[in-house]
Amino acid sequence: MKCIYGIKRPRPESSSSITAYAEKKGYPTQNIAVFSDSSNYLEMIRNPIFRDEIFGTMIFDSDLNLLRKDTTLCQWSGCPRLAVMHPDSVYRTVPEFDSRRLFSGLTLINDTLRPGTIANGSYDFIVVNKWAKFIGKMNDRIFPVDSCAAARKDLRIRCIDLNLDIREEWKMTRRQIRNL
Repeated sequence: MKCIYGIKRPRPESSSSITAYAEKKGYPTQNIAVFSDSSNYLEMIRNPIFRDEIFGTMIFDSDLNLLRKDTTLCQWSGCPRLAVMHPDSVYRTVPEFDSRRLFSGLTLINDTLRPGTIANGSYDFIVVNKWAKFIGKMNDRIFPVDSCAAARKDLRIRCIDLNLDIREEWKMTRRQIRNL
């Protein structure tokens, strides 16, 4: 895995190192979000629903309900799902997941719209792509969803590329990082 995909041991990252990595790899940089503090990060990482889709795509409807993922598709299969979605369709949701807790704990690196300010009905769908520097080439499977969303001109889709790297400003010890 390490050799084929370039997976590395996680290490603390800064906003500039995350943005530089995304630019180097040709990933979009305008919608990169990070957790605003370590408590929000730890809360989500410990959430079984969030953890179940750790490096992949989460899709929310206009009421900010998490749509249940299609288990017949790969966890990175955001594009096929977006290709057939319509705002007037009814989708199975995950009512146990509190999306407001997720969105309120995020900060966008290069954008002025804070994800926590997303209101019901602002978008037809909100796509959250979860990625990290340390997973290397596996990110290549996640970022095409942004292009798929942009191709859907008939829908108002907000993409948020949520970086799951540990942040330098959290000042976590090596032991805390290893335990995480």
